[in-house]
Amino acid sequence: MSGGFPISVFSIIISASIIIGLIWIYENAPARRSKLYLDAAVGVCAGALIGARIGFAVLRWDYFQKHPIEIIGLHFGGYSLAGGVIGWIFAILIINQIIRDSVLELSDRFLPLAGCLMIGIWLGCWFEGTAYGFLSDRWYAIPAVDEWGTVSSRFPSQLLGALTTLLLLVLINLARDYPAWKHWLGNPGISTAFFLSGSSLIGFLMSFVRRDSMIISMGLRLDAWISLIFFTLGVILFCGIMIRQKRYRKDKIASSHYGQ
Repeated sequence: MSGGFPISVFSIIISASIIIGLIWIYENAPARRSKLYLDAAVGVCAGALIGARIGFAVLRWDYFQKHPIEIIGLHFGGYSLAGGVIGWIFAILIINQIIRDSVLELSDRFLPLAGCLMIGIWLGCWFEGTAYGFLSDRWYAIPAVDEWGTVSSRFPSQLLGALTTLLLLVLINLARDYPAWKHWLGNPGISTAFFLSGSSLIGFLMSFVRRDSMIISMGLRLDAWISLIFFTLGVILFCGIMIRQKRYRKDKIASSHYGQ
């Protein structure tokens, strides 16, 4: 408690992840545009957090219609992946109109921030009693709090989600500099497509070990269905970019032959 205002562990973790993501973007931006990209990244981050919070409130509207003021309580924790992605996209579309980089270039540029945010959300869930795994007394079990405040030994779903997301983010960034992959990941939007599909696959797999309350539809948790939708969108984005690049190369070859 600071000055009568509650500060949760979740808000501290999210703040730290945002700072790391912003520093990452700033350090990797061209020197002449580093401040511009930093300012834009702050706007994208705000859009993602607002969207994620609104999405969370919509999914739990039975509670929030009775406590509407808590919707703006970002420090309490409680965010929706789907809402965050939608808020992220809207923010990038707005920034695209200001700095005129393509949407796919901006999305790749801000990917480290998205990754850090997602890692922070997984870790924050560990302390806030959500996304927790099943009860276990195996060697891999860790203490985790549930939504009622009870601490038990559980499967480390939040920690595993954070670690696999970190691994995915590191692999994508390393692959950008690897000659065999550079020509693929150099295409705007490919890194975003890989991360969107990869992180959604992680969320889908984690849904099978999670035991926090969630709507079930056709045998799957709602978060599993949302993860499948975003995984599919990532695959569609990847295929669309590759088809466009293939057509571009064909047109380029045809025009060169015509010129000769």
